[in-house]
Amino acid sequence: MLQQHFYDHVSQHELHTEVPLISTSISQVKLRGIIYHRNAQVASSMPEDYGSLILIQKGSGWWLTQQSISAADNMQLIFIEAEQKHIFHLPAHYHAISFNFPISWLVKHTGKRLTHGQAIKITPALSQLFTQALFVKQLTKTQAQWLEANILQSLSHALQCCHLHSPLTALKQLIVKHASNDALCIDMLCEYSGWSKRYIHKLFTRSDLSASEYLIRTRLNHAYFELVEQNSSLNQIAINSGFKSQAHFSRRFKQLFALSPKQIPQRVHS
Repeated sequence: MLQQHFYDHVSQHELHTEVPLISTSISQVKLRGIIYHRNAQVASSMPEDYGSLILIQKGSGWWLTQQSISAADNMQLIFIEAEQKHIFHLPAHYHAISFNFPISWLVKHTGKRLTHGQAIKITPALSQLFTQALFVKQLTKTQAQWLEANILQSLSHALQCCHLHSPLTALKQLIVKHASNDALCIDMLCEYSGWSKRYIHKLFTRSDLSASEYLIRTRLNHAYFELVEQNSSLNQIAINSGFKSQAHFSRRFKQLFALSPKQIPQRVHS
């Protein structure tokens, strides 16, 4: 990770360490806070077959990809592909641990292909293994093999609980596809999906968000990428993202990200 310049945005006064295992590595950063945008140019220079599962041990914020938005907290791992665009919105001090690996390595050993931005519930065993690796002064090859094998075992168990192709996932994908339409509503989702209102509401009871709140967050996600990639007015960004007014967009944006839309371009690092 260090060799691939993943931590170039980290200052010399902040912590960034990496522990190599056999085919993988575990790294950590402790930062004062950052809003980081991996744009298309930087993403294209990253290795193709490489990704990270990232855990926020302390602090909070958001991970954004063009298809998803997930809370950055100590309850879940977020999968990030090195060569894909994304945004880290972590404006206050935080401590992050990441498990870094060739994507083909994970597919070979688990049969699972994660999607960019996917969230996975962290298990206590997995969190403990990450911490253990980081606090050993110098790993022997045997210790590295043992840690990697146990991380893989715990990770395989966590992945078995993931429903990659569930009806709820399909419904969320529909919302992402049509979110820029400011007229999108439950009735339209029923038409697009062929499901009843009752079934759609039932699906979202399995989520921590209602369908309407998921739609708002999807629109905010789209707007965030426009803020850092386009030189458009706030009113145009609001319209492009599916909001009926700039005032509503700005209010909901600040509620979620604790910063106004105007502050984002001033603080973002690419």
